[in-house]
Amino acid sequence: MKRKGCLFYFLMGLGVMLLCGNFMPPLSLAGCAVTPSRFIGQVLDQHGKPVPHAKIEISRHLTIFSFHGERSYAEADEEGRFSYFGIFGAGLHVAVSKSGYLPLFSGNVPKGLQESQRAFWGGYDQVSSPRKREVFHLYKPPAAEELVYGREKSFRMAKDGTPLTLNFDDRHQIEVRTWTEDPASPNDRSYNWRSEIKVLNGGMQKRASEFSFEAPTEGYSSNTKIDMPTMIDGKTNPSWNSRFEQDFFFRFSDGCCGRAKIRLHSGGDHFVVFEPYLNPKMGSRNLSVTPK
Repeated sequence: MKRKGCLFYFLMGLGVMLLCGNFMPPLSLAGCAVTPSRFIGQVLDQHGKPVPHAKIEISRHLTIFSFHGERSYAEADEEGRFSYFGIFGAGLHVAVSKSGYLPLFSGNVPKGLQESQRAFWGGYDQVSSPRKREVFHLYKPPAAEELVYGREKSFRMAKDGTPLTLNFDDRHQIEVRTWTEDPASPNDRSYNWRSEIKVLNGGMQKRASEFSFEAPTEGYSSNTKIDMPTMIDGKTNPSWNSRFEQDFFFRFSDGCCGRAKIRLHSGGDHFVVFEPYLNPKMGSRNLSVTPK
């Protein structure tokens, strides 16, 4: 009888611990696999304004070994708020999105903002109260104007500095040249190479962020030079690379502005990848696009 009584109280205590694990942080690790857990979140834009009716995707991982969790979908309310109540498990992944907004991923998140998707592992309630509101951000670009868009294309380049002309349209162009000391450019060693990007009738400057959509009013230069020597001051160049990638703003002499992503590949068969946007409205610096 004594053993039965002890077993009864043990099982009852274990049950209480598991069921209360979600609300008592010290017990959450034990209770997370079976305890209904509430997750509360809110979706805001970069200005801190709510994103109404944002789409929410939640993946639950019942164990640390389950890579493909059970997915659930929800929608935020008018204030961008959402909540989720269900089996928590060992991990939770939450992603938010909405048409017309850009997601923020690791590596491109502006200072002060949170990513649009995050994972919570190892017992979410151990490190945060289940009543805490988690904030997710989406980026809303400024209102877009009608832009001339050139789909990303790859163009083969000469290795002796012969110019290659790239077009935003028939009137707005840039010129790209590349020189390579070793025409063969074997992949098993580095080699000296250099390139120049020149704006025909205009100027260019680096685009600081993918969330910069307004062309600056000043700071343009007619060209950009890329120099990749194998040696600097008798030492191996630690920054050497066979590739170069950068976003640029462009401003042409007629007042039109554009932006483009340019990727140079100097190894083997040299080529450049070009993806341009042009605002044909003279004087407008708006280079925003509406995300799908």
